[in-house]
Amino acid sequence: MYVDAVTTAAVADELNRLVVGGRVQDVIEVDDRSIGLEIYAGGRHYLLMTVDPQAARVHLVPDRLRRGRRKPSPLGQLLDKYVDGARLQAVTQPPWERILHLDFSGHAGETRLIAETMDRRSNLILTVERDARTPEQLRGQLLALVAERGGEFGIVVRRIGNPFFLAPENQRNRRLFGNRDKTVVGPIVAAYKVYPDGREVLLRSVVVANVNAQGFREILAAGNQRRVVHRPFRPASGNRFAFGAASSEIPLISLVTPALLFEELTLSDAGGEDLQPMVVKPPRQGAGEKTSPGLYLSPPRYPILYTMQ
Repeated sequence: MYVDAVTTAAVADELNRLVVGGRVQDVIEVDDRSIGLEIYAGGRHYLLMTVDPQAARVHLVPDRLRRGRRKPSPLGQLLDKYVDGARLQAVTQPPWERILHLDFSGHAGETRLIAETMDRRSNLILTVERDARTPEQLRGQLLALVAERGGEFGIVVRRIGNPFFLAPENQRNRRLFGNRDKTVVGPIVAAYKVYPDGREVLLRSVVVANVNAQGFREILAAGNQRRVVHRPFRPASGNRFAFGAASSEIPLISLVTPALLFEELTLSDAGGEDLQPMVVKPPRQGAGEKTSPGLYLSPPRYPILYTMQ
């Protein structure tokens, strides 16, 4: 089933007419890839959202949805916490996108459920505005984390190079992000050591090493300001016409992201070697075990605040 931007606009119009202003009475996990909402708005309505690659869609269904999972997924648990009992305030569509934004307001604060119906790239994303931090709060949390760990400094990354246009001699410096999509992280262009007294010292020739999907579990907080940046994009196949480019010009992609505070990430120099390891105290041993004397070298993992510019 193919859902285009026109179909998405029609769904947004229907939801605004029938269910906006209603209250969510139940969150139903239909299966591993489908979420349903029971919304009361002058009557019971059932909204189905599925990210099945072959049938991704969002629409109202006439019959009551049935729960198909015994144990709730992490997303289902978050929806139970933030969306169940909340009121649906608005349904919007970014211009010409196959994306719907469902905005809710409830006892847990303002939340947005983003439904992307893009075939195998389909996704459901829940954002919680209540947990967003100001730039000052993020910087303070970074320095508090440094002090808690007895560190000397934290790191603020303000710009990452475009990984699709590395010079030939720097191709070996690419860092794979994940194993399926083969996305790469370019070298850091602007990064600074941030000390508790407010000083910033520029770091040179470093990259974020060993980044994968697991690394995003290290995110402690996100900023309340989203930045938009534009980057030239060269598909992995080298085909400039991929992804709808209409001419021989290299297409641009736009990225929208808040600032992200990572509990820790590993930095390496541009040649692929780890930076100077940190000297730290040995880990505590279990009861009845001896503690190793002296100090030992640990990988250079630092609290990192990423603010895209």
